[in-house]
Amino acid sequence: YFILVRYFEIDDFGIWTLFVLVGSVVEMSRSAFIQNAFIKFFNLDDVDKDDLFSASIFLNAITTLIFIILLVILIPILSSFWDSAIIGNLILWYCFTSVILIPLTQLNYLEQANHSFVGVFWSTVVRQGSFFLIVISAYLFFPGLPLVFFAAMQSGSALLGLFIAFVFSGRMLPANYLLRRDLVVRLFRFGRYILGTGITSTIGKSADQFILGGVNHGMVAMFNASVRIINFIEIPSLSISNITYPKMAERVAKDGNNGPGLLYEKSVAMILSIILPIVIFVLAFPEFVLLITAGRKYLDATTPLR
Repeated sequence: YFILVRYFEIDDFGIWTLFVLVGSVVEMSRSAFIQNAFIKFFNLDDVDKDDLFSASIFLNAITTLIFIILLVILIPILSSFWDSAIIGNLILWYCFTSVILIPLTQLNYLEQANHSFVGVFWSTVVRQGSFFLIVISAYLFFPGLPLVFFAAMQSGSALLGLFIAFVFSGRMLPANYLLRRDLVVRLFRFGRYILGTGITSTIGKSADQFILGGVNHGMVAMFNASVRIINFIEIPSLSISNITYPKMAERVAKDGNNGPGLLYEKSVAMILSIILPIVIFVLAFPEFVLLITAGRKYLDATTPLR
């Protein structure tokens, strides 16, 4: 973000922002649907973990296919509403990326369920880090590259991340794959509620930028400068929740509903202790924060940021 926001003109970055928002809605919704259900049932004693993995990756694939079909159907509508012909090409590249993310995310969920995070860490570092190096190289040596180039490079980075995830987590994969209808149904019944809240909350957080995209691409980029900082602030809470949730599910399985209470209190306290000082600093010095993160041309976003 730091580099791309300076690499593109404001209007072009507004289109890129809309593309990222589309991907975020899909990823957050799919993750909520698959991840939480898989980790919860993985910690139950009466569930065959190999069969559970098969059911989970099946739902992962089906969910991804449904989202891809919806995105392809929505391409002409979004292109017209946002007055952008290139957004369709960007979304098609994301559809390809999302197919790669099926095994990548499933390997990450499997490792999390086993209370291991090394593969999750390195696959994320390689996936995001390789894309970051591409962006740096483009900024320094190749000005004027089209948006589609960067969307394609995201697919390549996802492939690298998948390879690293397999290196670290492949040993955890089941030896046999048996798709059981009852496990698919159990995962679906649990995950559908989180899928619903995931979709509505993600769309709710992004609706303002979606609507601004139909007015002016530059306004999207300007508003996104503030939203990005909020996303940075949320990173500690997302990290802590990813680590805490498997332990929470384990305690519920062993000690009942009263088991995870103390763990919940500690995690909330930890998140607040990290977030509050950052929020106070941003409220006190919004111009400085925007100057560092987005540059001088985005200083008009101080009021939305506050």
